Amino acid sequence: MTQELVIPENSKLCPRGIMKLWILDREAGICLFEQAFAEFSSELDSDLLGGFLTAISKFYKEFVGEGVHAIDTPSMRMLFKESETEKFTVVILFQNWVNKTIAEAAIEEVSRLFQEKYAQYINEGKLANVSVFQDFAAEIETRFNHKSVCSIFPLLNRWARKKRPASNAYKLLMQLIQK
Repeated sequence: MTQELVIPENSKLCPRGIMKLWILDREAGICLFEQAFAEFSSELDSDLLGGFLTAISKFYKEFVGEGVHAIDTPSMRMLFKESETEKFTVVILFQNWVNKTIAEAAIEEVSRLFQEKYAQYINEGKLANVSVFQDFAAEIETRFNHKSVCSIFPLLNRWARKKRPASNAYKLLMQLIQK
């Protein structure tokens, strides 16, 4: 039996070794929300990653009878937390030196916050419009007292895939910075 770690409501608990956070639609594998806390040398399409991680999780559920809880490498660990409603999965990438209990508490808290804030969308199955989840970044930053890293390159790549001019991405970025 594991002991539950209770996080006080006013806590600023967040492992500083956290690198990236994704919230994925469990069925479709699309990325509902992502937030980076560190720069990466290359960017991976979040929907591609979401589909890949969802496929791994579904494979393990069918083959082994249980979902994936973690993926470890020598320097990084990816933790998975399926929501209570089983409609989304929270994935956090962090450095291996981060205390696992603290990382698990952080992922539980993210899952709870997302479920509470977007219960209406989740319960009605309205997860396709991912733009409604973008304000969650500020809540994560406030709750965990940990600033995101803003990079223009993922934004430019997304706009390029949609064949929109990069100048529009720049204007959008400037609007976000001014908020």
